[in-house]
Amino acid sequence: MLGTGKVETWTYNDVDGIAYEHPAVIDVDLVIKDNTHILVEVKASVSRGDVLEFHRIEALYER
Repeated sequence: MLGTGKVETWTYNDVDGIAYEHPAVIDVDLVIKDNTHILVEVKASVSRGDVLEFHRIEALYER
């Protein structure tokens, strides 16, 4: 389990449109513990488009 970690919101101005194919401000929750960064999105249901969107946000965060 994660145990105790730091929780924060990562906000990024994606001027190149990497996540949504147009410029947008990206907000995603982030848990940091022992140099491990875990992006978190809580939703009641998830579509294939949501998974693709989250994958693009992940790629942007890794940059």
